Amino acid sequence: MKKIIVFFVLAFFSMLFAQDPLITDRPDQTESSITVPKKSIQIETGVLFERDKIHIGFSDANVRQSSFSIATTLLRYGIFDNFELRMASEYLYKKVKLSNFDKTSDGLPGVMLGGKFKLFDENGLIPESAILLELTFPVGNEQLAPDNTETKLLFASSHTISPTLGVGYNIGVEWIDDNNYLYLYSLAMGKSLTNSLSFFIESFGSLSEHNGCPLSVDGGITKLLSPIFQVDFSTGVALNQDASDFFTSIGFSYRFPH
Repeated sequence: MKKIIVFFVLAFFSMLFAQDPLITDRPDQTESSITVPKKSIQIETGVLFERDKIHIGFSDANVRQSSFSIATTLLRYGIFDNFELRMASEYLYKKVKLSNFDKTSDGLPGVMLGGKFKLFDENGLIPESAILLELTFPVGNEQLAPDNTETKLLFASSHTISPTLGVGYNIGVEWIDDNNYLYLYSLAMGKSLTNSLSFFIESFGSLSEHNGCPLSVDGGITKLLSPIFQVDFSTGVALNQDASDFFTSIGFSYRFPH
């Protein structure tokens, strides 16, 4: 019996350490240019707290709003070596306060379905690149979910600067409706401190005629507890009035062995 137990323990750890490196799309806003391995299921989830204060016109009144996202979850499944399916959603609790008036709402703010296709590997000055197409459907709380199906098209690229330093960046567009769209951009730098501990700094934002031009900066750390399990922490602040004043997140990512 002991030999059987030892055999299964050794088999499990052999399978565990034979997995491809765990690359995630959290906790930063910049999507990676890597897809999950074929037939792999990867879950990336966490909680997010966000706070903002909005000044109203020429008055002294301010709208204070805060939100708490529970289980901000992204599921990724590798269809081919260079293509993955993606599904994401969250449970959002949002509170808006103006003087003596409080309004709260909670529920699903929509469901995202999409895919990521890796275009090519890094080769000299040519970056490793991928393209993402995502559709967010108006599912959940009517006050939180989009009015229409929103479409996002994003290009993700990355460069290796050194064995422990890399840069990733995104550029794309999100169609809110026929007359409203966002131009998206982000730039992130990641540094490995050890084989299992890394940190990043990042700037990201969007350009829009109707939704302002929010710009933020954030940073965080990731810690690999095993080749297929990672925990993370991140926090960020606004660089202009259009962005949320403060946000922070903690979560984990796990790839199921296969």
